[in-house]
Amino acid sequence: MAGQNIVALVAGNIARRRRAAGLTQAQVAERLSVEKESVSRMESGKIVLNLERLQQFADMYGCSVTELLTDGDGDLQTQTQAVMELLRPLRQKEREAVLRFVSEAVRLLRTQDT
Repeated sequence: MAGQNIVALVAGNIARRRRAAGLTQAQVAERLSVEKESVSRMESGKIVLNLERLQQFADMYGCSVTELLTDGDGDLQTQTQAVMELLRPLRQKEREAVLRFVSEAVRLLRTQDT
């Protein structure tokens, strides 16, 4: 039973991180050199991932294998990953401008809470 729970957890984590990264199953399949159906089966837990495949997913999604194996603060992780993917194509100065904007927005939101 416990084995099935970890399989479902990992499957959900890789699916969530793929969506947060803005990738399709076809794009992930291409990066892993597998068929799209294989990615679908991995994300549904029908294929149990070995350590090498887990590391490939972790590298692709910029996280650790441990993060794929655990039920952490998924919402924050998803949001962080989504922001990282949005910033990735920007130049350094553009990323810094976005960071200043977000910092100011957070400051304003915190002052409204008090």
